[in-house]
Amino acid sequence: MDLDVDGFARVRTHQLMARTGAAGRIDAGASLIRDVERRLRRLGSIESPAPPFPVVDASEAFDAWLVTLAGAGPPRITP
Repeated sequence: MDLDVDGFARVRTHQLMARTGAAGRIDAGASLIRDVERRLRRLGSIESPAPPFPVVDASEAFDAWLVTLAGAGPPRITP
C-alpha cells in the first residue's frame, strides 16, 4: 500500500492555516503562524486555498495567507 505522505502534509498544513485563521487576530496565533511557516518551508509547494486550487510556491502561499490573516482581504494567489 502506497501512502501519499506529501499530500497528507499539505492537508494538515491547510488545516493548521484554517485553525490559525479561526483565532481571529494575527497576534493571537503567533506560535501557530510559525508552525505554518515551518511546514510550508518543508513542503516547497501547496495547493492554493482559492479555486481552481492550483499548486503554488509555498512562500507565495504563506505571504498571501498572512495578508488574509491580517484582514486585508481574501487570498490572491496566482500560479
